[in-house]
Amino acid sequence: MATFFNQHYELTENDTLKPKTPSRELTRAEDEAVMAELARYVEARLVHNFGFQHVTIPPVEEGSSEPTTTILQSSNCNECTQLLIMCINQSGSQMGIFSRSMCFEKDGGLNKGTMFPYVKRALECKYGVLIMRPNTNTVVHPTGKVKIPIRGSESPEIHALCVWENVVSAICQNGHVKRIALFGYGNGASLCRDLYMKSALKKEFNIVNAVVTVEASHLVEKDDPDDVKQVLSKIGINFEASSTSPRGYDLRYRKERLGCTSLSLGLPKGATEVTNVAVSAFLALEDVFGFLALAAEQHSELVSTYFQQFARRHGINDIKSAVTLTNPDPSDVVVATSVEPAIPQKPKGIFGWMFGNKEAVVAPPKKADDDNSLSVDDFQFLQLVGKGAFGKVMLVRKKSGFNANKIYAMKVLKKSDVIEKQQIEHTKAEQAILCAIRHPYIVCLRFSFQSIDKLYLITDYYSGGNLFAHLRTDKQFSEERAKFYAAELILALEHLHQNDIIYRDLKLENILMDHLGHICLTDFGLSKQDIDKTGGAVTFCGTAEYIAPELLRAETYGFEVDWWSFGILLYEMMNGRTPFFDKNRKMMYHRIMTRPPQFDEAIFKKDAQQVILGLLTVDKNQRLGHTGADKIMQQPFFESIDFAKLYKRELNPPFKPHGDGVLGTDYVPQQFKNVDVARDSSAKSHAPSDSKMAAEMASAFTGFSFSEESLQKKR
Repeated sequence: MATFFNQHYELTENDTLKPKTPSRELTRAEDEAVMAELARYVEARLVHNFGFQHVTIPPVEEGSSEPTTTILQSSNCNECTQLLIMCINQSGSQMGIFSRSMCFEKDGGLNKGTMFPYVKRALECKYGVLIMRPNTNTVVHPTGKVKIPIRGSESPEIHALCVWENVVSAICQNGHVKRIALFGYGNGASLCRDLYMKSALKKEFNIVNAVVTVEASHLVEKDDPDDVKQVLSKIGINFEASSTSPRGYDLRYRKERLGCTSLSLGLPKGATEVTNVAVSAFLALEDVFGFLALAAEQHSELVSTYFQQFARRHGINDIKSAVTLTNPDPSDVVVATSVEPAIPQKPKGIFGWMFGNKEAVVAPPKKADDDNSLSVDDFQFLQLVGKGAFGKVMLVRKKSGFNANKIYAMKVLKKSDVIEKQQIEHTKAEQAILCAIRHPYIVCLRFSFQSIDKLYLITDYYSGGNLFAHLRTDKQFSEERAKFYAAELILALEHLHQNDIIYRDLKLENILMDHLGHICLTDFGLSKQDIDKTGGAVTFCGTAEYIAPELLRAETYGFEVDWWSFGILLYEMMNGRTPFFDKNRKMMYHRIMTRPPQFDEAIFKKDAQQVILGLLTVDKNQRLGHTGADKIMQQPFFESIDFAKLYKRELNPPFKPHGDGVLGTDYVPQQFKNVDVARDSSAKSHAPSDSKMAAEMASAFTGFSFSEESLQKKR
C-alpha cells in the first residue's frame, strides 16, 4: 500500500492534500520537496494499488549503465483484447498527474488532479493500460554538471515512437489485442497523432480505433498527409471546458485548428469561469469512456453518432441548435498550459510557398536585436509576383539610402496568420539563418522589419522561376544540365553543414534560378541550427517523397538526411519523377525503406547510377556524404566540374531563362501581373480588434529586424 509522507502536507481520507500548518508559506525548497513526494506517491500508488509494472525505455541489457527511463504497464496487457495508451505532454509533468496544482485545491484533490479515476475505469472496462513518460528526456551526470540524453527518449516524440516500437508492438504480437485507443491530455494530443501515424505504417498494427483528447491545442498539423487528417477526423474527438458554450455543444469553430470535433464540457457546477483547465479531465471522464465504448462497436459514423448521444445526455434535444460556429469570446480559447503551476499560495518555411506547391511538414528557433530604422515606406511597389498561405511576394525598388534603386523581392507575412498556424518559431528560425548565411548559391536576406500587423523580409529577386516549373515544362533535364544544378547545390549544402545547419526540405520548389541560369537555395523554414551541439535532430519533417529512412525509423539524424534528399532530387531532374513515388504514402515509405531505385539505362549512365546509389544508401553511416561533401565531388559523375571555378560563378550555366534580365517577370503567373499594386494592402497596417491577438502580435517577433548595412558596418 502506497503512503504519502511529507512534513508540511498530509493526505486526507478523501484524497485531498491539506497543509499541516495553513498559516505558514513554504520556501521554494519545501515546495519542491512536496511536489517530489506527490510524484513519488502517485506513481507508487499506480504500482501498488492498481497493479502496474515499470517497463524500461529503452530496453537495455541487465547491468548496463546506459541512462534509461520507464513507463507504466498494467498487469493485464499481455492478455487484453483492447489497449489504452495515455499521454500527457507538458514541461515538468509527472507520471499519472494531470495537474499538480489541482491536487492541492480545496475542491480538487487526487481524484481530480491525477489519472486515478481514468485508470480505475479503464481496468473495469478490461483495457490493458500503458502510461507514457514523455517529458523525462535526460538524466543528470554524477558530477551534477551535465545532462545526458536518454536514448529513445531524447524528446517526447521520440519517447512515444520508442514506446510503440518496443512495448506496444510486443504486446500486439501476442495476438490478443484487437483494437488500440489513444488518450491525450493537452499537448499529449500531438503524441497521439504520432502514435497513430506509426501504427498506420504496418497493417498488423493498424488497429487504432479511437483517439480521445482533453483540452488539446491541436490533433493534426496543417501539413500532415490528407489521409491522416481524414482518419483522425473520423476517429478523433476532443473535450474542453467552456464558459460560453453549454455542456453538450459542438464547438465547431475549433475543428479547423484541432483537426477533429471538439465538444463543450461547460463549467463545473457553480463556476462562472475556468480557473484551472485540468478540471476538464475530471469533467470528461464519463464522456471519454462513453466515446471509447461506442468506438468498440465499430460504428461507421462514430463522431456524429456520439455527438448526438452526448448532446441528448446533457439535456439537448434540438441537436442542430447545439453548435457554436464562431468563437463568442476570442479570449476564452482555453488550452492546457505547457508549464505546471506550483502549489497555490495565499493571497504565463517559409519561402517554399512563394513559388512551389508540394506539401512540407514541420520544424524550430533564435533571436536578434531590434532595429526599427526601416519601414515599408522605404520601398516602391512594382509588381505582385507570388501569393502563399501567409501572405504575398512583391517586386520592389528601394527608394533611397543604402542600395538605393536596387530591385528586391519583398515577402509580406500577416502576423495573425503566422500565429494562428503556429509558425512563429519557424519564421524566426528562418530569419535568423538567413541573417547569418552568405553564399553564392543561397538566397541572401538584405533587410527584415515589421509593422503592427505584418512581417517583411527583403531578399534578392530571382527572375528565372524555380526548378520545379522548369522541369514541369521540359519533362526531364539532360545529364549535363542536372549535373550543373546538382554541383551548385553541393556547394550550398556543404556551406550549411559547415555552419552546423541541416536544411531538411530539399526539393525542386525550393531552388530558384537567377536571370543567368545559376540556382539558389531558398526556404529555410524547416532548417535546424547548431546540429553538432545538440547531438542530432529528432523532428519528423520534410516533404514525403524526399524523406530519408532514418526519419521513418524515428532515429536521431544528422546532415546525412540532406544528402539522401539530394540523391532523390538528382534522380528526379534526370528522370522527371522521384524514384520511390506512390500515390499511397504508406507504400511510398515502404519503398524508401526497402527498395533500391530503378534505373532506365538510356537515361542513367554508369557514373550517374553509381553516385545516386551512393546517396540513396539506407544505412546513413554508409551513405555517400556521411563524411562530407568532398566524397561526392570526387565521384566520376562530377569529374567534369571545376568546383573552385563554380564557387566563383565562373562556369557558364547550360540553360539561360528567357525574359528581361534581372527585372524579368516572364516566370510570374499571369494572374499576378494584372494586380494593381498601387492599391495593394501590403503597405497598410491595421491593429487587430482582438486584444489578445494584438498583444501576441506585439511581443512574438522581438528581434525580427535586420539590415545588411548594419552587418557590413560591423565587419
